[in-house]
Amino acid sequence: GLPGGTPAIVIKGPTEVTVNGPGTYELPVGTYTLEARDVVLPSGERYYAEQVTSPVEVKRNQEVRAEVVYALDQNSLPGELALVVNGLPEGAEAAVSVENPDQGVKVAVKASTVLRLKAGTYLVKASRVSYGGMDYVPSPDQGSVVLEPGRRASYTVSYGPAKGELLVRIEGLPDGLSARVEVKDGQGSVVGVLAESRVLSLAPGTYFVSAKDVAAQDGTTYRGSVSGSPATVRAGERAEVVVSYAASPKPSFSLSLSPASLTAQKGGSAQTTLTLTPQNGL
Repeated sequence: GLPGGTPAIVIKGPTEVTVNGPGTYELPVGTYTLEARDVVLPSGERYYAEQVTSPVEVKRNQEVRAEVVYALDQNSLPGELALVVNGLPEGAEAAVSVENPDQGVKVAVKASTVLRLKAGTYLVKASRVSYGGMDYVPSPDQGSVVLEPGRRASYTVSYGPAKGELLVRIEGLPDGLSARVEVKDGQGSVVGVLAESRVLSLAPGTYFVSAKDVAAQDGTTYRGSVSGSPATVRAGERAEVVVSYAASPKPSFSLSLSPASLTAQKGGSAQTTLTLTPQNGL
């Protein structure tokens, strides 16, 4: 019943001897007891003596047979941890460790794998990875998993590009009016439509901010001017863009006379020119 390992069987009687396997042993005549110690394999499985022939009577010029049958302690079976790592580009290695300080276990993991470990609770830690000029952060960066004897547990670490922040600060609009601000990435895709100031969590890169006019109920138009765009977002840092709205003058016109004054004689006539000039988009 013992697949491997070295047994230790103590034979006690008129003399005492420890044997480490099957064989024929010459002993003085007498009564002997057998004590079989547990055998623990390197992988952690424990085998105990389920059946032992004891006591044994050794007689002169006779051979007596004794047997020790080992059985596996099911609670000592190792568990399996299926550790899945995803999100990293090809060629990048993960920075993950599986630890159990009480058992003195600390295993470094660079990619998805299956670990055979003693049953117990393990701490999984994952760290940031830099590859190809980009930083990748793990989620979760730390967690625990319980391995039960003879069973498999799974744990997943997902990496993604480290993000930065873009603060879009909007000012100048009266209460009750919402801004019309768009944020686009370097490929022209819209990553944010904002009605008020907001902090965006974004992948590193260049972003463009634009503002559209906002019309109030009284007819006033507010135009936005953008400062700080394009903005460069870096991992772990915050960039800022300011959108300032201001009321545009209402469309109108100006009136002028040329000449501004004249004198007309009695019975005569005089002439002046009236000019209307559009202003502010009239």
